[in-house]
Amino acid sequence: MLIVEDTSTGLRASVSFDRWDGDRAQYRWTLGTIGYPDDDTSGDDLRMGSGAEPTDAEALRALLGFFGAYAEAVEYQQRTGTASDNAHLFPESLRDLAYGLGSDRLAMIAIEALGDEA
Repeated sequence: MLIVEDTSTGLRASVSFDRWDGDRAQYRWTLGTIGYPDDDTSGDDLRMGSGAEPTDAEALRALLGFFGAYAEAVEYQQRTGTASDNAHLFPESLRDLAYGLGSDRLAMIAIEALGDEA
């Protein structure tokens, strides 16, 4: 299991290897706010690339990347009133958290916690 807690934003994100789905590693994930575990949202549908060895760091980087795309979709929908294809990547319960963080900050959290992607 790998957990990132960003004290400047309050984001808490974690991943843990769950199972193999064919030749793809599948991870459980949790997103929430530090200090409020009852409000965490979790899933078990984070699938890595075909044949990729499961690494928690890459899974967390993927989770934050997808959450960043969701944050962009939420912001776009707020600004334009038009739905985005990525607006359904995560449950509605994470909408406010995504909007408050924004995609740029999520990318920075990933870099600060995991290093720059090679």
